[in-house]
Amino acid sequence: QEEQSNFNWEAKEGKVYSNETDVRSLTPLQYKMFLVLYKNKGKFVNRETLEDCWDTKPGYGSFVTDAMSSLKCSLEESLGITKSIFETKKNGKRIDSYKLSP
Repeated sequence: QEEQSNFNWEAKEGKVYSNETDVRSLTPLQYKMFLVLYKNKGKFVNRETLEDCWDTKPGYGSFVTDAMSSLKCSLEESLGITKSIFETKKNGKRIDSYKLSP
């Protein structure tokens, strides 16, 4: 089975859809992060902007990367895909920004 070339994302009523397929429940934090990426479709979103999804920031440095990895796994698992959901930009070894694939 060939994977679709576009995800055709939608976000409505607290749920995420890809090509009209309901993505399994995301945590409230994952949904907030997805919305930030979704509202900035086609653009890279820096980690500082994504940090605003937290009411209280965790006390360790890789919390955005960890949360984005968890979001990516949830979306891929739910959709049964291996195709990349995000594009990333690095600053040295650290991922600096994310962009949602169309």
